Amino acid sequence: MNSNVLPITVIVAIFLFILKELFEFYRRYMADRRKIVAVKRLLSIEIEKNNWVIKSLREHLEGIQNSWNESNYFVVNKYPSGCRLEEKRNDGGGGGAPVYEVSTIVFDKIFFELPALDTDLFDLAEKAYEGIAEIKHITDSLIEHVTNKEDHIAPDFMLCFCEYALEKLNISHKSLCELYKKCTGEDLITHKLRTYI
Repeated sequence: MNSNVLPITVIVAIFLFILKELFEFYRRYMADRRKIVAVKRLLSIEIEKNNWVIKSLREHLEGIQNSWNESNYFVVNKYPSGCRLEEKRNDGGGGGAPVYEVSTIVFDKIFFELPALDTDLFDLAEKAYEGIAEIKHITDSLIEHVTNKEDHIAPDFMLCFCEYALEKLNISHKSLCELYKKCTGEDLITHKLRTYI
């Protein structure tokens, strides 16, 4: 027997080992792909919820900007998902609408898994997450400034705040739109008031 030739059992063992590793690689690859699809779907739903928050917040800011000196604004009904901003106009009319809280449930749960799954998705998610933090800050500031309006140094403070807040809101919205496009391949035009997450 030639000593330079590997026994058939060794060749079969090496072949089976390589085959097993290839199957394992394929299994992990497919699992990661399914996970990325699920993550993109969950992120897109959360973005749609926050798109509703942005739409509502933009309407509040523009309303205040247009009628701050002709109306009295106040915050009522604090509840777990936000509060209600009321307007009483000088002519006796008025109205009100909820100020919604941003949603970060999905971001909080999956954010640290994203770098290992998809670095491009992580980069966009990081910007969007910062945008959501900015939206939360704007929301909290709006409530605080309306609640403590007597403490404003200048009478036009709220007009300046609204201008600043709308500019920051547009930047934050753009970051959410970019992530949504990556997740769905579509432009962000829909919004959801509530979802299962």
